Amino acid sequence: MTQVTIRRNSIDPTADLIFNEISEVGDFLYHHFETWPETAVVYQDHVGEENIIPIKCEQDVWNLNKLEGHIIVVVYPAGLFAIGALVLAANVATILLAGRKKSKSDQVTAQRKIPTAGSPNNGLSQRSNRERLNERIPEIFGTVRSIPDLLTNPHIEYRNNTEAEFAYLCVGRGEYEISDIREDETKIEMIAQASLEIYGPNTSPNSGTPQITVGKAIDEPFVYAKKFQAVNGQKLFAPNTTALYSNSRMLFYPDGRIEVDNTVKENSALPDISFTDFFQVGEKFEIYGSFNTDGIYDIAGVDSSNVYLNDPTSVNGYWTNFSTSGTPNVGGMYFITPGDRSVGPFVLEDVDEVYCNIIAEQGLFKDDGTDQYAEAVWVQAEVQQVDLNDVPFGSPYVKTMLLQGSANSRSRIGVTLKTTLPFSGRVQVKVKRNSNTDLGWTGEVSDEVKLESLLAVKDITASHFGDITTIRVVNYANVGSIAIQDRKLNMLASRVIPVKQPGGAYVDGTTSKFADIMRFVCLDSKIGNRNISEIDVDNFYATQDAIEAYFGTSKAIEFNYTFDDEEFTFEETMSVIAECVHCNAFRQGSVIRLFFEKETANSSLLFNHRNKIPRTETRTLTFGISEDKDGVELEYVDDSDGAKVHFYLPSDQSAVNPLKVAQIGVKHKLQAYFHAHRLWNKLQYQNCAIEFDALQEASILSLNERILVADNTRPNTFDGEVISQDGLTLTLSQDFVFEVGESYTIFLQLPDGSISSRAITAGSLANQVILASSLAMPLSVESDYYARATYEIVQNGNDRKRAFLVDEKSSTINFIVNVKAINYDDRYYQADDDFIDLIVDIDGNLI
Repeated sequence: MTQVTIRRNSIDPTADLIFNEISEVGDFLYHHFETWPETAVVYQDHVGEENIIPIKCEQDVWNLNKLEGHIIVVVYPAGLFAIGALVLAANVATILLAGRKKSKSDQVTAQRKIPTAGSPNNGLSQRSNRERLNERIPEIFGTVRSIPDLLTNPHIEYRNNTEAEFAYLCVGRGEYEISDIREDETKIEMIAQASLEIYGPNTSPNSGTPQITVGKAIDEPFVYAKKFQAVNGQKLFAPNTTALYSNSRMLFYPDGRIEVDNTVKENSALPDISFTDFFQVGEKFEIYGSFNTDGIYDIAGVDSSNVYLNDPTSVNGYWTNFSTSGTPNVGGMYFITPGDRSVGPFVLEDVDEVYCNIIAEQGLFKDDGTDQYAEAVWVQAEVQQVDLNDVPFGSPYVKTMLLQGSANSRSRIGVTLKTTLPFSGRVQVKVKRNSNTDLGWTGEVSDEVKLESLLAVKDITASHFGDITTIRVVNYANVGSIAIQDRKLNMLASRVIPVKQPGGAYVDGTTSKFADIMRFVCLDSKIGNRNISEIDVDNFYATQDAIEAYFGTSKAIEFNYTFDDEEFTFEETMSVIAECVHCNAFRQGSVIRLFFEKETANSSLLFNHRNKIPRTETRTLTFGISEDKDGVELEYVDDSDGAKVHFYLPSDQSAVNPLKVAQIGVKHKLQAYFHAHRLWNKLQYQNCAIEFDALQEASILSLNERILVADNTRPNTFDGEVISQDGLTLTLSQDFVFEVGESYTIFLQLPDGSISSRAITAGSLANQVILASSLAMPLSVESDYYARATYEIVQNGNDRKRAFLVDEKSSTINFIVNVKAINYDDRYYQADDDFIDLIVDIDGNLI
């Protein structure tokens, strides 16, 4: 076992981190640091130049796992020690990072995820405003059709007898340019009385000026209102409905049931009786003026035709004299409910205000058969403090309001009765009707009122909510808003980020160009949190220019998407942006760069028996299309309305087993056209898959990069390494016999990572060949270099697959890299020029 000390302060040893009984030091150091510090140096037993553990090759790192004693890692301040130590530390970092076990190496990759509670911006269904509790605040890049998240549950108030819905929503993190605001498909300004205010980062309705205002300014208090679920439309009875004269015949039963028979009446002009209009379960029920049943009873049950009394004989024994089939009585008695007719009490927690929404569903009016008259009803709310045992104390706060009907309308009306309290706390609420109903009216009376909802209200006092853009909106129930089938506030939102100008400066603005977005994502403290030295900015913009020139349109370099999954990593974010523009993001050392996949005649690395592990190569040939796919169905977001649409190949949708792909970030049909054709062409022309284990140089490969691979699964493969170079004459590690009448080409690995090919003729020795022309640079042939130049000789006209695209790579043990690849074919990219060649127009339609 080994003791490991991590020293981050070389002056103060008391700050050391000491770890005992470490069995594998190399693995331990990697997992401890995650990213190896550039200024770290490894010592054995004591800190001193003579005790530096030299790291010159991969085996030196693995030897750390075998050491015993005391290993000391000192992380020096940058710039305070010699360049030799810096180089040594860099060597350690390179080898440790390359030697990760069972990892995806330093290639930035991502698996597409479907968020469990994703933003409606990305949804296939339920594309409506809703809350996303404890989920990631949306991160919009480019321009998308945004469907903001609810920050609070919308609440209802009534203004001038009209229902008004108040909502507060979040567009996303950061600042946005917003346009084309709609409710579903209706522009917000076309909806009568609707008001909307948009607040930029670090502002809110409590501070600052709205960025955009539509309609009237919203001058109502900024509050959070929580609906009390126990209130769901309880009827508020008129005070005089507690006394019911028995106009209709009543049937009395010995079990305490009283049944109304409206077919027999004392006065046929009077309306039918419904018990539920007068009485409720749990109330007292007094009978007065009857035949020997006077008394006060408890109501056990009630419906429109029956009242059920609880144990009536305990109040009056005369009930035993009634017939089981019912004993009738017509007129001559009153049924009375003594006491308060309030609904409640309801106990609310921690409130500043109480809102009672009271409605008359059918309006308030009286009609004598000829004329209609307006009716009005006074309602009251009583709010009183209660303790933790729900015992009231202190004086109640009483608020009344008039609900005014109409002489010419029978529409629903309502009021919001607001009680503002001089305290915050726990209260009970009781609501009642104070106005009598007109029992003597001989025509139609519509004056039923209900407690529709009860809201516990808290004032929102925060001045702002950080770096997010928010929206406050008020909608009124009118012909325009009711016509909207799905409540969906939506808008075009373009994220404001630093955008590179032609002169090189960065100015805040909106863009869909991926290079600006990638740079922002890398530097953003919430996503990448990288510093500028860790990204190759020049590479981002050079790649962007190359892609636009290659496809002939700026549509090919756009990315428009909402990131909403809290588990989506920085690496995955970079990967999906890169994939949208046919690139792969990777780290070279500690610097993030891009590789653009396109048609090319050049390969980056050559693999032969000198840099492949023996007997690890396999080749799989296929005939036909994998999994019998007969087309492509590519899903993307339409740029006009944000809806999900599909691009089909074949275009007539005749495929019965298509490859289905959701392409993140694509919003133009022309973009979808390029992606779908590449997918379809790869399905058709991919017919050879290889897998092999390679030495460490394979770790620098990027996905979809073209490589050359000698076929070491067959005999008579002519490959190896170059021993020496003398002008055009190369001395090879293997003898080569030129067959009469055949011509040959040699492929050579150059020091800059590229591959060069030349025609060759025989040299003076069996292991010598002569190049037809000079190379762009000298080959790496010295024995003390990490690796000599590799080569492969092929017979012209040989049709064995040599060019491949890297499909997957992963590090295994001892710096071995597993590589999987598919055959390269120019036909993968045969539709890439279709816009330039005027085969397809800017809208993605065939010309």
